[in-house]
Amino acid sequence: MTTRNRLLLLTTILTACYLAAATSVLAQGPGAALPGSIGFTLTFDEKGNSLLNGGPNPNLVQPIAGGGINFYLPVPVIQGYVLATDPVDITTANPTGMSDLMVFFNTTLASGQTVGVMNFGSLIDDNSPPDLADVNVFNFPQPVTTIPETGPEGSNGFTWVPDPPNAAGAVYIGISDGVVAPEPSTIVLGGLGMISLIAMSWRHRQGRPSAVDCLAPRD
Repeated sequence: MTTRNRLLLLTTILTACYLAAATSVLAQGPGAALPGSIGFTLTFDEKGNSLLNGGPNPNLVQPIAGGGINFYLPVPVIQGYVLATDPVDITTANPTGMSDLMVFFNTTLASGQTVGVMNFGSLIDDNSPPDLADVNVFNFPQPVTTIPETGPEGSNGFTWVPDPPNAAGAVYIGISDGVVAPEPSTIVLGGLGMISLIAMSWRHRQGRPSAVDCLAPRD
């Protein structure tokens, strides 16, 4: 094989590998954590409450003027649109039952770090007062990834897992009707922590003389 043919073959192999990797990443869908990132699970609701990996979310949550919420993510993600639909929401004006929309994009913070952002909007319903995520209309290009809402009305939501092949991928759990609450394990750990603090405080007080003891006459 000539040197020219070897170079041509090597170029072909490298190009194929690059395209395969790109296709694999894009196939993971909008919101997928980029390769090399640490995975996470974001649980959120229409009021702006959220949990990261079952505990408090330290990242910025930013209500948007006119409706919608930006949930900042810990790592950059694949950009795109994910639409949640619900048969209960099907009307003449909304024949497809559109309910909630997640828009994923990346931004650079003042620190220079690039992170992902999920803009979350929900079509206005009969909530009173309105939720922070409520919007009048969705604007998104085609194509858009569509997922179903599940659960009974008043206690429904959706789960979007964009990159199951990635062991360190992202998971998004949206609470459409209801409020986000800490996972039971988080509540138990928090309760144990409070009990420990109370016990330590009581033990500390037991080991110290009280003001009455100090004022009592000594023999």
